[in-house]
Amino acid sequence: YGGDFPCPAFHVYMSSATFIDNTVTNNLGDGFRIKGGIVNAQSNSIEVGGFAANVSLYDDNYGNKYGSIAYFSENVYSNASQIYNVTESRVAVQSEFMPDPGAGELYPVSLSWGGAECPWDKKQTLESLRHLTIEETYELADAIEEGDLNEIKKELGDLMLHMVFYSKIGSEKGAFDVADVLNSVSDKLIHRHPHIYGDVEATTEDEVKANWEAIKLKEKGTKSVLQGVPKGLPALVKAIRIGDKARGAGFDWDDPQDVWIKIREELAEFEEAQKSGNQDHIEGELGDVLFSLVNFARLSNLDPEMALERTNKKFIYRFTFMENAARKSGKSLSNMDLGEMEMLWNAAKDATRD
Repeated sequence: YGGDFPCPAFHVYMSSATFIDNTVTNNLGDGFRIKGGIVNAQSNSIEVGGFAANVSLYDDNYGNKYGSIAYFSENVYSNASQIYNVTESRVAVQSEFMPDPGAGELYPVSLSWGGAECPWDKKQTLESLRHLTIEETYELADAIEEGDLNEIKKELGDLMLHMVFYSKIGSEKGAFDVADVLNSVSDKLIHRHPHIYGDVEATTEDEVKANWEAIKLKEKGTKSVLQGVPKGLPALVKAIRIGDKARGAGFDWDDPQDVWIKIREELAEFEEAQKSGNQDHIEGELGDVLFSLVNFARLSNLDPEMALERTNKKFIYRFTFMENAARKSGKSLSNMDLGEMEMLWNAAKDATRD
């Protein structure tokens, strides 16, 4: 059509038309291409290679825009890349079966309203959203730790919005869309659960984890199970994941009590390092102590991240209690000696036995 687009079966431009009981076969373009028009289409059978109906506004470039208005009822479409692609126009659809869209499209209907696009949304990239997604993840973690189900619901919604956002950007880049993302994780879960969807036997949790890691190594072509641990994880979480990965490969203690021997050994080395005065050496030995404690927690089915956060919150509460008590007595903590602060600390402990 003038070299701009494949010729549509019906082209309505700044006019009105009614189409009833028509049959279109083997058309490579759109079924209906409506620009600034008014259309009534009923009981048509349309086979096209483009959109079944591409409905958009007409812009005269002088500040005037004319949206289209269309009514579709009981039409049958086949081979369309998408059924209705609607841009800044109004469409009513009644009594129609919409087949799955073609490759690269997620929905049978696409609606866009250019003038209503958010300026902030338009500027976002995969990189700009990254730190916001991390922040939302921590907010969800806080809600879970507080046991606030209503807040968990809200934070899950925020994270899901981010997933849709990333998928939209991926779609605009021609890389992936929401359907690709969901199909990918579905395929992965099926492939990594051969004990459910295949003939592999796995009767324990450890056997399932071992199979998972073995399959993951083959998929990614990696040589170490530890390559699957993200580099950007916080150190405490990373230590837990490293221990889990090593256990999946069969390298782990059998019993948490066995780890106590290692903890005592590392504590002795840490104490010796302190005597040396070598800060780098002291830091290294402290890391060994912490790593051993994390392994004890992991084998004891304790969450060291959650345990430390509980202590953080407990300290914050008690310290705030001390500040308030000092203020009520007409003082501030900075003007108290250690003995006075110790009395307030004990009072805070009595108020928050945990």
